[in-house]
Amino acid sequence: MQAESCYHLAEGYHAEWNYEEAFRYYYQPTHLALKTFTSDCFEKILKIHSNDHELMNILANIYAESNDPDKRDKGKDSLKKVKQHNAQDIDSWIQLAEILEDVDL
Repeated sequence: MQAESCYHLAEGYHAEWNYEEAFRYYYQPTHLALKTFTSDCFEKILKIHSNDHELMNILANIYAESNDPDKRDKGKDSLKKVKQHNAQDIDSWIQLAEILEDVDL
């Protein structure tokens, strides 16, 4: 929805010959979709390499930054698996703490 809105704004600026603003709005959706595209790719790879803890950690970090509660839950579950595999991974502990910090108790 956000990407489509940006596109329509860009078309409006383009029609007004304001190419600088048009370019800004044409370009913006590429950043909106990047994390979704990236997480989709990592999910496909994770289906093949289901025990790759480094991949789980990367995907969990992407999910942790999401505003979607379901994705944040996926990130939390992945970080718990990574933590069980390598309890010394401080970054995973910190990321898990940040996710849990946002949970209403």
